[in-house]
Amino acid sequence: QDTLVPPGELKCVDGMLEFAWENQGCWSCRTLTEGEDPPVYSDSGDCYYDRPGFLQICDSLSHFLITLSLQEAVMSAPVLVAVEEETAASAVIPELRPLWLNGNYVFDEPTHNIFHVPGQDILVLEQTELGIWVASHSTDVFDLLQPDANYERIHS
Repeated sequence: QDTLVPPGELKCVDGMLEFAWENQGCWSCRTLTEGEDPPVYSDSGDCYYDRPGFLQICDSLSHFLITLSLQEAVMSAPVLVAVEEETAASAVIPELRPLWLNGNYVFDEPTHNIFHVPGQDILVLEQTELGIWVASHSTDVFDLLQPDANYERIHS
């Protein structure tokens, strides 16, 4: 899906370090080269809001990196299921525990909630813009989906 820039391709652009790209090259993210936990800027507004240029999308580089990393842990899982439910809790049978809530990504407000199932190899991404995603390294995940859940296997 989206990615951190490989170390050999990091570059300074307009006084900022470009460190992440959207998978089809639609946007990128940059941060200041100074400061303990600088803000993140992106040109994603060109894609989603008809606002050109690099605008601040997150107050904290560390917050953004956690959100990106957890999203990619879900999206790169060997077993990935897109579930058509309104909430993450309505997608799976076991109780979900919050792992990361209100994650800021490249949108105007927090969009990412990540949950895990204690004792199971399952992460669930509830993403405002893209829906519900259930990820695992095991096909056992299908036994834990709600019986009436409408889902599509993406990887398995």
